Amino acid sequence: MHGFLMDALELIRCSRDGGQLMPIMPNYSKYTLDGQARCETCNKIYRIQDGILDMLGSDIPADKDSRHEMALREDAHQLLRGAPGSKPSWRDIAEIESTMRRVGNPAGKIVLELGCGPGIYTRRLLAADRLLAIDFSLTALRRNQAQLPADAPVGLIRADVGTICLAPRAFDLALNTLYSNLPTSELRRACNQAVAAALRPAGRYIVCSHHQDLRRVLKRLPKSGYYSQGGIFYQCFTSQTLRAELNALEIEAIEPVCVELPLISRLPSDWLRTYVAQHASRLPSLNRFGSILLASARMPVN
Repeated sequence: MHGFLMDALELIRCSRDGGQLMPIMPNYSKYTLDGQARCETCNKIYRIQDGILDMLGSDIPADKDSRHEMALREDAHQLLRGAPGSKPSWRDIAEIESTMRRVGNPAGKIVLELGCGPGIYTRRLLAADRLLAIDFSLTALRRNQAQLPADAPVGLIRADVGTICLAPRAFDLALNTLYSNLPTSELRRACNQAVAAALRPAGRYIVCSHHQDLRRVLKRLPKSGYYSQGGIFYQCFTSQTLRAELNALEIEAIEPVCVELPLISRLPSDWLRTYVAQHASRLPSLNRFGSILLASARMPVN
């Protein structure tokens, strides 16, 4: 079992008052399965259990949509995507490959992953110097943990991205793949503010969201709703609305990816579907049908 990377405590702060966290352990080691961390300011205690730092405890999100999602994601069958033995769809592959191209090489960087789930991206970020992987589902974090090498440079943390407090100017890169499931603009603003405060100058923020693409526009589908399976909230964005929400950072690029057209779905193999979908995303006439919107922003240097 992968233990909690104790060096990760330097990267997170007490969610109550922003105080520094210190380990409470009789014998310090780089990794631990069980222990405690104490806030130096308010003395609040956070448990490390089975290699996961729990910043939530019995706390639950204030809004009903987040509470519903938290409860649902503790049900293991809702976490098939990225779980051991699961087969990714061609849409998943296209999304993952497009996102990782935008992320670039994480080697030697201090990386923040928001909404890590069972580890689709966590396992692709292990070249990082340190990786803080955050989710509010213990079930998802445990599945993620089960697939990590014993010496993985990862701190797995159960926390709410709407209330999380991170070390200031500590991260080179942040990846957010839960953005579309944050049910209010206030939650998204709080999340973005936490990330902006935690990024180093020129640090990069990659956001993967649902796109209000041309197919949805032509069908007059709303920009928000609930998945038919499970009833989890989702929000779709246009380039303009996503740019407006990330206005505290310098936008590098916002691009639609994962083009979905009937012609692509009828191709004979997942490899060919993925290949065509990715190349179609590079054509302005077709990328308006991209179901995913990828944004890359950078923290200003000054």
